[in-house]
Amino acid sequence: MDSLEYGRLLPPWPPPTKTWEGVSGRRYHGFVVFPLQPSHPFFPWFTQIPGDIPNMPGIYIIAKKDDDGGWDALDIGESETVRDRLVRHDRTPDWSGATHIHVRLDRADEGPLSRLGIEADLQRKHTPSQFNRWSFDMRHSLLSG
Repeated sequence: MDSLEYGRLLPPWPPPTKTWEGVSGRRYHGFVVFPLQPSHPFFPWFTQIPGDIPNMPGIYIIAKKDDDGGWDALDIGESETVRDRLVRHDRTPDWSGATHIHVRLDRADEGPLSRLGIEADLQRKHTPSQFNRWSFDMRHSLLSG
């Protein structure tokens, strides 16, 4: 429930979070759930990225609520600067139907390699075609370079 403080509507506190499980069975806690609003009625894939998403290292999941109240992942990625990545994302048209962005910031003991491993673990379970595309791109760049 929202609260009113000094005449300003504030989001719920603590913010809603979600745990996502990877193909390995490992559970990743602490994804903060941010609602999305389409920014243009004729181009629903143009979404307004919520201003309160931090510009810090982390993992993001573009998701939509399913009919049973669960979540379907449309896109999973990682970035050193999550907000900038989302604002300038090249796969925004693939997000049609998205209702939320889930963001998990890096923990103190995690870095880029850990983040890439978590991203791959989640992609392999929830967006396998995205994982396979990423794997092909990585193999191709390693073999050609």
